[in-house]
Amino acid sequence: MNQLPVPTSISPKVFISSTVNEFRDIRSALGHFLRQQGATVYLSEAVDFPVTGDRSALEQCFQNIRNSDYYILIIGKARGALFNGSVSVTRQEYRVAKDSLLATGHPRLLLYVREDAKQLIKDGDIVSQQKAGIDDAEHLKAFIAQVESASKPDEPSFLARFR
Repeated sequence: MNQLPVPTSISPKVFISSTVNEFRDIRSALGHFLRQQGATVYLSEAVDFPVTGDRSALEQCFQNIRNSDYYILIIGKARGALFNGSVSVTRQEYRVAKDSLLATGHPRLLLYVREDAKQLIKDGDIVSQQKAGIDDAEHLKAFIAQVESASKPDEPSFLARFR
């Protein structure tokens, strides 16, 4: 079993990435729990989310990811807002985290997908997907495939399912 890397600071920095509206309750609970454990938590919707005047909010998100010890990705049914008109903001955050991990060794990636969303995508039934609230099945399918595929042997690609 792989050991978690030693955090780069006394208070580990954790970035939580997901669509905000779909996972507002989980993000809040997870953020609260991690703060109680002494972590610095980055939640983009939080009032204490650091944004400096020389960066856009998105660029600050990406910088916070690069500066984090841990990156938690939660994939659900909603795509969320688009980044540069092509991929979701959440998917771009994942790309930034993955690129940073490969370049610098951090953040450690903790990757989760909602089990029913993954199953609905696998089944391919468009009517069931729409009834369940999947708003962009092709994007979700491509995102899950991207997270599950490792581009090199030592790259983490484990995507845990949750209910």
